[in-house]
Amino acid sequence: MDKGYQYKFIEPPEELADFVENIGMFGNSSGEAKEIVIIPDGRIDLFFSRSHSGPFHV
Repeated sequence: MDKGYQYKFIEPPEELADFVENIGMFGNSSGEAKEIVIIPDGRIDLFFSRSHSGPFHV
């Protein structure tokens, strides 16, 4: 069931494969703020975030 939240994981380009396990893309098309839970896996995560109402964040 689509509740306005989507996610997708893709393999990184070959040039990044030694440094990046995967690239996760998350989207919220519901028009309202959503909270999600991310379970730690012991790896470093880098998030890029943008919205229509706020600045770009890393």
